[in-house]
Amino acid sequence: DDIRRAAELVLDRHGRCDVFVHAAATFASGPVEQVELDAWRQVQAVNVESALLLTQAFAPGMRDRGFGRVIFIVSNTFWSPPDGQMLPYVASKGALIGMARTLAVGLGGDGIAVTAVAPGLTRTPASATRAAAEFADTEAHMALHRPLTPDDTAAVVAMLARDEAEALTGQTLTADGGLVMR
Repeated sequence: DDIRRAAELVLDRHGRCDVFVHAAATFASGPVEQVELDAWRQVQAVNVESALLLTQAFAPGMRDRGFGRVIFIVSNTFWSPPDGQMLPYVASKGALIGMARTLAVGLGGDGIAVTAVAPGLTRTPASATRAAAEFADTEAHMALHRPLTPDDTAAVVAMLARDEAEALTGQTLTADGGLVMR
């Protein structure tokens, strides 16, 4: 209900949504034997279900205008999990990649491009609890040996939002400094 109200607020305030970026995420970790079903469901609700509900709210207006961009922020951990402790999170990001591909097919005929951006370990307030050694190790394995910042992800999102990026749909762009090359 909160997600639907948020979408209604956006549409009431602005009258439309041409570009929707889903950047919500929550995290649960631990060995598979300790994954609590409530924690699993919470991660899926925040990371996946909210993306579905908001896309459902914004796609009709995009369809009416013959233009739209839906961009999901996922994670490079889908291709290379750093350990076996991140099952709920990695599974949720994989679900979003599948959603982007399916929605690209379903919405493309209406001028709506759907993509995903997969950043790597990025220096944000949420990642501040990570050990400095984890950042150093990640950066040492990247093709670009430098920290990732939110601006790195934002630049890719801005490019995907442009009119000229319409041919990019159903794709996941990995913005991780060359850590996961696929």
